[in-house]
Amino acid sequence: MKSFSYKAVDKKGTLVEGELKAKDKTDALAQIESKGLSPLVIKKKTHFDISFSPSFLNLKSRVSQKDVIIFTQSLASLVGAGISLDKALKISKDVLKDSPMEEIITQIIEDIKGGSSLAGALSKHKKVFPSLYISMVKAG
Repeated sequence: MKSFSYKAVDKKGTLVEGELKAKDKTDALAQIESKGLSPLVIKKKTHFDISFSPSFLNLKSRVSQKDVIIFTQSLASLVGAGISLDKALKISKDVLKDSPMEEIITQIIEDIKGGSSLAGALSKHKKVFPSLYISMVKAG
């Protein structure tokens, strides 16, 4: 059995974090779903859980493709589950806590509160979201 950590959302839209033992990622997914949760992130835990603060390493300005993928998947899952866009963005921000995406999502939330569309808010971050990505959001 392997150890996994996860972030999921319950039926009320509350972010839930936890750990579990499973034989593989598929088994972990099944366990999370059996609890009535919608999984957002599942990670295999390693024996060496070393983490550095992004501000300590001065990596705050670097957004990885993995963070963009996690953001996209969590936002799509949450909106698809009927959670409002503003709440889905806040939950996605919590999922990506302590990553460079957290600040960008905060700015996106503020832009949307100011009346901008999601595509318009994303277009202010062209270094993170390619024009094709923004066009797909706009079309949707």
